[in-house]
Amino acid sequence: TLKEDSNDLISDYPAAKSYLQNKLYPICFSWVYCYIQTQFTADIITTQKAESENNTIK
Repeated sequence: TLKEDSNDLISDYPAAKSYLQNKLYPICFSWVYCYIQTQFTADIITTQKAESENNTIK
């Protein structure tokens, strides 16, 4: 999970702990999506893609 990976990163780089916990982790949900995306969707988030497909079917 993201929390476990974050903790591993802090363990591996203790000098960066303050930066990781105070600056990077609080905003992770604004940038992490591009790293966990497994399918090309042309920058359309999952709900938008599903809604678009539903409109196409209608």
